[in-house]
Amino acid sequence: PAPPPPSPGHMATVAADVVHCDMLVVGAGSAGLTAAKFGAKFGKSVVLVEKARTGGDCTWYGCVPSKALIRSARAAHAVRTSGKYGVVPREGGEAVQVDMKVIRERLDSTRQGIYEADDSPEVMAELGVRTILGSARFVDRKTLEVALQEGAGGA
Repeated sequence: PAPPPPSPGHMATVAADVVHCDMLVVGAGSAGLTAAKFGAKFGKSVVLVEKARTGGDCTWYGCVPSKALIRSARAAHAVRTSGKYGVVPREGGEAVQVDMKVIRERLDSTRQGIYEADDSPEVMAELGVRTILGSARFVDRKTLEVALQEGAGGA
């Protein structure tokens, strides 16, 4: 059968499929996720394309990990300087042991929790956003071609 006629909206070509949508978002970092969620809330059909993993630099490398590390550093600093407030660790000193394994586990757990609650393709699907994992290339001003990630399909 012949493909459906193009809609006035945007379209993405995924493998041999053509997907028509009202809103096409390239990049599933914090801005792309927010834009896609707003589009869906306004009743638009939304396709979100991401070449790596949803969540972007903020979730995986920047904002979230740095804030988790800063929180641990502040906790260590609070223990080290607690004596000036009359609070002294039981061992009697101001020394504190920093367990990087525990810090890393907390950091990973925090990132994973944010991903599972807010950023995953499954969460986006529940909101009505179709997520496609692959590299995007504009064919023209209203058409995007997506080379799918190995083993990824359009979610």
